[in-house]
Amino acid sequence: MKLKKTLLASLICLPTTALLVASCSALPQLNNLKRLIKKSSTQTLLEGVDIVIHPLPAEELENGKKQIAREDVKKYEEVLEKAKSVKTEKAAAQAIKELENAIQNLEAAIVVGTKGADSTTPKLDSLKTYVATVTIEILLKDVTKVEKVKPKEEILQGVKQIANKAVEEYRKVLEKASAFKDEGKADEMKKELEKAVEKLLSSIVVGIKTKTKLDLFKEYIASVEVNALKANGILKDVEIVNAPVEPKDLQKGKKVIEEQYVTKYGQEVEKAKLVSKEEEVDKAKQDLQDALATLESSIVVGIKE
Repeated sequence: MKLKKTLLASLICLPTTALLVASCSALPQLNNLKRLIKKSSTQTLLEGVDIVIHPLPAEELENGKKQIAREDVKKYEEVLEKAKSVKTEKAAAQAIKELENAIQNLEAAIVVGTKGADSTTPKLDSLKTYVATVTIEILLKDVTKVEKVKPKEEILQGVKQIANKAVEEYRKVLEKASAFKDEGKADEMKKELEKAVEKLLSSIVVGIKTKTKLDLFKEYIASVEVNALKANGILKDVEIVNAPVEPKDLQKGKKVIEEQYVTKYGQEVEKAKLVSKEEEVDKAKQDLQDALATLESSIVVGIKE
């Protein structure tokens, strides 16, 4: 009897033991993902690699030097951040695949220089390589050069501006570095150029102003001006005439509209352009939309066979 009780007790314990084992491995994919993330930071993967806007070809890059495009790093970091936010076992399996693929793409994007393995002017070569990566065209891509930069609060969000004066100051240092020939002082010249790059980039003003209802209305007006409608709107392929025309007198499919309707609509557009207050936008937009509908209904389409 005692033996039976012991056996029964051991059987009762079995599910509990199995449950404990299962709990230890209930989230294997999430644990694997966490381990992969831990060893896959950009600092770890890109140790000794210079992050630049546009990497040079391997044959133009100093031997052994490594570069990678900033855009490639950004793409990788987006995948990495996405992986960090994964919370479920099912999503973890897919995240591991995506992160492993992103790691491969990141490593493949690294350019390793092969130029000048036995060069007699390695410092000048290094300077020349750097100069090629910090041209004005590269550094100020998508940046608008202006005479006087507005405060960031007055520039639309995401729009970038820089003063012409700052650009010209940088240009002088860049040209000096481009023409530099002294191997012994090449490192000093490179440091001077690096400081100039930092100063130039710090001079860029990025707008933070969000589009107001009035801003959006101005954009709408531009999209429905007469010229816009002629180019790619309801007046495209529509002939403007001076006198009324009946559909029965017009070749089938041909479209015409009297000039008076176009003129009247143009006046409504000009009126809308005068709106300067947020509270006036809704009514002004409705008036303009009504005028647009009237213009469209004034188009005569021929039915004559």
